[in-house]
Amino acid sequence: MENPRQRKKYDPEFKRETLRQLAQSGQPTSVFAKSVGVDRSNLQKWKKLFGDGAEIDDGPKSGAAIDISEFESLKQELQTVKETVFHLRNIVKRSFQNKY
Repeated sequence: MENPRQRKKYDPEFKRETLRQLAQSGQPTSVFAKSVGVDRSNLQKWKKLFGDGAEIDDGPKSGAAIDISEFESLKQELQTVKETVFHLRNIVKRSFQNKY
């Protein structure tokens, strides 16, 4: 007989498939959790780890590795945005100085 206090361990494939089914079911998480015999809090944790289930791929979403070219592209885009914000602030400052 199993110890009822013993923790169940679920493999990543089971977690992803369960989230996929949850997303397709359209049911509230608590209702779906009862129907598959998994605690609702586990489903919430898995959502944070893998995403909401609709777009799950082979790996976790948060903290996923990106290639260096994508990183460099995002870094350049961030720099462009910072420069744009800087210029817009200067324009706004000058417009207020001219009014008063």
